Amino acid sequence: MADRRKGILSGVAAVAIGVIAVTCALVVSLVVPQSVHGSATLPGQYAALAGEPGDDPSVEPLPGPPGRKWEVTADSVFGSGSQVGDSAPVLYLIPFDANDRMIVAAGLPGLGDPAAVIALDPASGKPLWPGASEFRANGCALSRDDKLACVQTTDDDEKATEVAFLDPGSGKVTGTASAEFGNGRIDRAGDGFLVTTAVYQKDDEGRTTKTETLTRFDSAGGKRWSQTLPVDYSHAAVSEAGNVVVAGDDRTGVRAMSLPTGEILYDSADDPATKPKDETTSSGVRLGVAATGTGFAVSVTDYPRRTLRLFNSYGVQTAELKDVAVADIWPVATETDLIAVEGEDKSDNDIVGAVSSGQKKLLWSADAYHGHDIELLGGRYVAMQRLADPQGYEWTFFDATTGEPGPPILMSIYQRFDAFDGNRLIFEGDARRDEPGPPAFTAYDPKTGRPVWRLKETRSADEVNVRIVGPYLFVLDAREGPNPVAKMSRFA
Repeated sequence: MADRRKGILSGVAAVAIGVIAVTCALVVSLVVPQSVHGSATLPGQYAALAGEPGDDPSVEPLPGPPGRKWEVTADSVFGSGSQVGDSAPVLYLIPFDANDRMIVAAGLPGLGDPAAVIALDPASGKPLWPGASEFRANGCALSRDDKLACVQTTDDDEKATEVAFLDPGSGKVTGTASAEFGNGRIDRAGDGFLVTTAVYQKDDEGRTTKTETLTRFDSAGGKRWSQTLPVDYSHAAVSEAGNVVVAGDDRTGVRAMSLPTGEILYDSADDPATKPKDETTSSGVRLGVAATGTGFAVSVTDYPRRTLRLFNSYGVQTAELKDVAVADIWPVATETDLIAVEGEDKSDNDIVGAVSSGQKKLLWSADAYHGHDIELLGGRYVAMQRLADPQGYEWTFFDATTGEPGPPILMSIYQRFDAFDGNRLIFEGDARRDEPGPPAFTAYDPKTGRPVWRLKETRSADEVNVRIVGPYLFVLDAREGPNPVAKMSRFA
């Protein structure tokens, strides 16, 4: 889940995820003259539920070129002059989080500044609260049970991250709490929230290290648990269906924790199997960890040996598979029971495949010669890249349950997966590095290999950006250059 933002608004998006605006500079094209319809609801046990966390980002169905559904300005949301209290005028109006009940919009007076927040109706864009919340936030999250919490944080390692719990019906603060020191963010975690704070330090060799602390709050504001991870363990990922949090690093170590209690279910530091079989010949052990809808999986690669172990939500090992490993180098999570894997067959040929943690077996495998960056997309497809030329990749999307491949799709090196709408995979990024404006969004049909539509804003990324937040696609105009007021538009 790398950060790939561009421009000033992109810097804002790194804090809160942001934007889309509607002007003549916005180019929406139907790349293929066809009508592609579908539902975001997927059949069977492999359904990636809309709004779930993990690496199954789901957006509302977008079968054709998105068009503006509504537009709001900072003035219409916060009042004439778009100035909240004694703060400076709103420069950026962005969505911090969204679900099918509300969009939590923030009016930022400047980059990185705590912002006033207000709830908007997803259908109309109209405010759901009488006014902005008194709490100034750097980020907010909506829980599975539709509760709202926000954080106020700084880069000061000596200052704690403040957490406020807001009445989703009025925006009034119903409770406050403190997380640990350091820069923090808040994410949905079941019927509650996970606050991650990070402290950066220099070690004796001058290397910058990171120490993260995870703090879980229930949706009523009660602190359930807090755990400081080992140095350089990071990228925490949550599976709500599996009730598991995973974190770590493929070289340093990995850990799995119970989402409800924070209990350590697995830590590679305590596992003899993660040690090299032969220190004299080993090139180093690589670890992988994935939270799934049934628990979690841990893989150990000490080339050429690979082992994948499956655990339930209580940390009990349920199966062990040879010759395959978690494909992602970072901790990942899914609400399904599917894990994208890489490995070798009996003839030592590279393979790509999918393991079902529910069925406890490798469902399928395919040739992966020269394949890399294998990952599960939208809980429905396993993606693999091959270098096509110096400026592009050939992507193959396999049905994650059957292994059926779609036609190869050529993309540039600047494109990356963003969301899945139940039928189409939506990628962010331009065909060329020198294209003007923020990155384009392109929807592909993985079964036909064809692009379905492309949304491209050609104005400066300092003035406008395009972003998917929760189930919605947004365009955001900054109060910059020719724009007299910050604006937010929802496209559908």
